[in-house]
Amino acid sequence: MIMQWRSIIFFFVIVTFVSSINDDQTCENPDTCFEKAPSDAKYVSEGVYFPSNSYLKVRVLAIKEETHNSKLITFGLPPDNSLGIVISSAILMNVPKKEEDGKTKSIPRPYNPIRMKEGSFNLLVKIYPEGLAGAYVSDLKVGDMVGFKQTKGNIKKFRFPFKGVEKLTMVAGGTGIAPMYQALVPI
Repeated sequence: MIMQWRSIIFFFVIVTFVSSINDDQTCENPDTCFEKAPSDAKYVSEGVYFPSNSYLKVRVLAIKEETHNSKLITFGLPPDNSLGIVISSAILMNVPKKEEDGKTKSIPRPYNPIRMKEGSFNLLVKIYPEGLAGAYVSDLKVGDMVGFKQTKGNIKKFRFPFKGVEKLTMVAGGTGIAPMYQALVPI
């Protein structure tokens, strides 16, 4: 009888521990998973999640290797929140770079989300082994926090819906497929 109770208690402790780990990695608790925007945050337009004057960190929810040199990364947002950006717009990822003096410098890299919905967004990132951003993204793990912001320069003037356009030709080369994919989805 005592052995049964010990087994039940042990099982309960393990389930509770595993459950708390899963809650943390799936960002079901927004109070512990998300940074709040600073009080002096400025935004490029109303309803945009990321401020323009500072990076705001969100958690990596999932990483999937799409090809030998590209990854699909899902980032979490607080429940009932979306990026709020217009189609064909990019957000800036904060890529930290260690300087020779030991200090870390922020290097902004633009990425076009290929899927945006309430609670998350996806980036398709091509990994260049010699590239700064590629090395950083390649080392990301589920649960890591990554900073983003959106500046006015990353909002495209020519965007969906394309008023007065009956036919549209799109040419994508190299890493240009993500902005094209982002524009094609709503069409």
